[in-house]
Amino acid sequence: MKKIIFMILLTLLTAVNIEANQPNFILKTSNNQTIHIKDLKQGLLFEEYKGKAIFLVMFGHRCPPCKEEMKN
Repeated sequence: MKKIIFMILLTLLTAVNIEANQPNFILKTSNNQTIHIKDLKQGLLFEEYKGKAIFLVMFGHRCPPCKEEMKN
């Protein structure tokens, strides 16, 4: 389920990026940090985390398994 949500989110972000013709994404974390993400042909580059492994967890606010995981 998480993989499906992650792929949908990446697809939507890519579509928005293509329409806006902007090379970068900017995300805010839950503790108000800004993360700059560059869209490359090889994948995504998280500029603040170069050379580090990235583990993303995406949640859906109406998804019962996601709600259950967010409680933990």
